[in-house]
Amino acid sequence: DDILDIAGLPSETGKRRGTDILSGTMTLPIILAIAADPGIAADITAAARGELPLEPLCDRLATHPGTAAARARAIEEVGHAVEALDGDIGAADVDALRTIAAGVVDRYA
Repeated sequence: DDILDIAGLPSETGKRRGTDILSGTMTLPIILAIAADPGIAADITAAARGELPLEPLCDRLATHPGTAAARARAIEEVGHAVEALDGDIGAADVDALRTIAAGVVDRYA
């Protein structure tokens, strides 16, 4: 969801891009973008204050290496979750959980 907030199309997500930036929420893609490029923090702050256009910043963040790293991490975590389904998880509906996991990966692919 954090990646979709900056990279997703409003027509697909049903919400405006950059809402996490506007609310001051520090998400993993933003944290990793700032870690890789500390200068972008000023632009994020300016956009949150309405001093810089939000859409161009979202475009920039959508293709930023920090967002790519966050996406890779999300996909890796889903992979771990799917692997855990091979163990004893009680009465859970394993097929439903695998379907949900596949949907998460599709959102990030």
